[in-house]
Amino acid sequence: MKFQFDSAKAKSNLQKHNVSFADAESVFYDPLAIHLADPYAVDEERFIAIGLGSAGQITLCARMK
Repeated sequence: MKFQFDSAKAKSNLQKHNVSFADAESVFYDPLAIHLADPYAVDEERFIAIGLGSAGQITLCARMK
């Protein structure tokens, strides 16, 4: 899986959700994470992962394909 780093978005997410980009990314590599298609996505493919982030908290993250 490839992630694009956007420093402005990373800063915004940290301020809004108190989750760093690195922590959010690590959720997608959790071997026990649950991965689902986002049922509310309309114009794009989006996916949800619920798993343990590198900060040790259960985290829900969304990504686009």
